[in-house]
Amino acid sequence: MISKSSRVHAVLAVAVALGPAGCASSSRAVRPADAVSVPAARLLTDSMSHADTERRVPVTVVRDKGSVGAFVHTVLLIDRVPVVALDRREKVDLYLSPGRHIFTVSYMKHLHGRPLGEYAYEVEEGGNNEFRLRLVLKDAPRIERYGAPEITTPSGKPAWHDRENLEEYAEPSQIATIVDDAIANASTADWWKTLSGRGMNEKTRYVYTAKGGWVDLKHVISTASNPGCYIPGASVFGAWSMEVMQVFYAPFSAFEPEDFLSNRIGGHAAVRFAATLGRAGTRGQIVQRAIERLEPLTQAEAARHFRVSMPLNVWPFDPDEVAPIASEGVL
Repeated sequence: MISKSSRVHAVLAVAVALGPAGCASSSRAVRPADAVSVPAARLLTDSMSHADTERRVPVTVVRDKGSVGAFVHTVLLIDRVPVVALDRREKVDLYLSPGRHIFTVSYMKHLHGRPLGEYAYEVEEGGNNEFRLRLVLKDAPRIERYGAPEITTPSGKPAWHDRENLEEYAEPSQIATIVDDAIANASTADWWKTLSGRGMNEKTRYVYTAKGGWVDLKHVISTASNPGCYIPGASVFGAWSMEVMQVFYAPFSAFEPEDFLSNRIGGHAAVRFAATLGRAGTRGQIVQRAIERLEPLTQAEAARHFRVSMPLNVWPFDPDEVAPIASEGVL
């Protein structure tokens, strides 16, 4: 019998061979008629399963097929009420009232926190009310209507990813302190597991730079402090391997450009710190100098860049504040 560990290693090997581009295209639409109805055991409420005088419009949501997110169920919420946990190629048939509804995508373990994305749609009697739950990497839409035209012009609104990061912003002048404090607060267990970033304050996680885009300080911290971080390239290789595995169990966090940039910054800080025996400064100070070369923006400057008004209307914000992303087309 093949062990679970062997199966995971096999999946990793296949994913490495495919590369990010292959994985990104592996979430593919399923015709509603070809999808399998979700088992009743994974319905999280039965209040929308039957028509009544108010909820009288039939609505179908189908999750894509493919390897992206293969290890997890994706939770659909309607108007922020958990409805169903969908596996690949599964659909759920619901009844909603006519009018505007908020469709939310999340994971079970994050059910009561910030979701992966939210999208507002009009449900119309006699209209096209079949929706695709689309699993692709980064900021592609997670819910879109079958048959919707491709969006080809910018909306002038920030992407969900950019709008979300602004709420967890690190001011450039504080980066060294944020990194050093997180490393100091990391548990021994997290250090061994290359997860020192867990020791950081999540409210100061991201910074936007003019030359490099977003930097994720959680990745920076984890690659700057772990058992292999003083071996040139080891931290970056380990983090890249984690990105591959995330395709299957956390697809919306996998292969984001800031992850690779952040891993490189953290790996550089670790090697520089060791090579100079600390004479180049703390790891946080080395990180701050590296990010300063990328021309970081303050939160107010980043908000203006993404056309977001300050002060921020923090989560839950209106889904209409963020831009829809162009789709790849439909069946």
